[in-house]
Amino acid sequence: MARRCEGLGVVEETVPRKVHGLLLPAIREVTAPYFYIMYLAENQAIAPNKAAKPTQCQCDSPLDQSRNWGIPTITYPPSRDFIYVIDTLTKILLKSSAASAESLQKAMTETDTGLPPDWEVRHSNSKNLPYYFNQKTHESRWEPPENADTDKLKVYMAQHHSSSANARIDGAGSEGKIRAAHLLVKHKDSRRPSSWRETNITRSKEEAIQMLKGYEEQIRSGEKTLGDLAVSESDCSSARKRGDLGFFGKGQMQKEFEDAAFALQPGELSSVVETASGVHLIQRYVSSVFFATLLLCDG
Repeated sequence: MARRCEGLGVVEETVPRKVHGLLLPAIREVTAPYFYIMYLAENQAIAPNKAAKPTQCQCDSPLDQSRNWGIPTITYPPSRDFIYVIDTLTKILLKSSAASAESLQKAMTETDTGLPPDWEVRHSNSKNLPYYFNQKTHESRWEPPENADTDKLKVYMAQHHSSSANARIDGAGSEGKIRAAHLLVKHKDSRRPSSWRETNITRSKEEAIQMLKGYEEQIRSGEKTLGDLAVSESDCSSARKRGDLGFFGKGQMQKEFEDAAFALQPGELSSVVETASGVHLIQRYVSSVFFATLLLCDG
């Protein structure tokens, strides 16, 4: 009896040569990602293993081992021919595939993100952050859409997008970091008086402040959100992310900006904040994104 199983399975000396030559290549082609096939010399049992397929294992008692895995073992008389073997394997494959599909569908159905219809959570590989995507309009955003159930979203994000079960939904990250968004208006005396909106900014500081106060009124009245305005009005490159700066800690932003941001309560909007970059409105996030990152604006 063969003692070791390589790759897809153990092939005993008693299995007909045509099974070696015809069956195994087919199994290897069709079931390689999903099944680990064993042929036992004494009873020719076939056992699919849904767990991770080993590349090599000791098989002193393969039948007992398969039972330990918690999977069904199908036996048939050694006298059965090649067609029976094919039929048995086909049934195993179809049944296992159907069960896997049913389990997947059930899991998807039972997973409630708390997002409105057509919205889903996706993951940005470039930023290593989850984001929100509308399958119908193809809109992408870093903050949850309106009418999201924050309680359900918190549970979902903690289960699927958190490195810690104790991650919070108040915009606080690990190691004292917070997540915030801002709207920047530059002026002619800014450190870099140009932006994606204007190559040469000539407005005065006073004019910039008046513009920002107008935006503040729209936000506080509920007419617009900071994110809505940042997309078109912010002079920071974070405008494409609705002003989202991601997570940041102390010492990573300009001092005036840092002091104002860390003084905010979750969801709170600042008044006008002045820095060398220009004038800002800052809003600390309430929503959860559980991977700390720093997205510095070009100001």
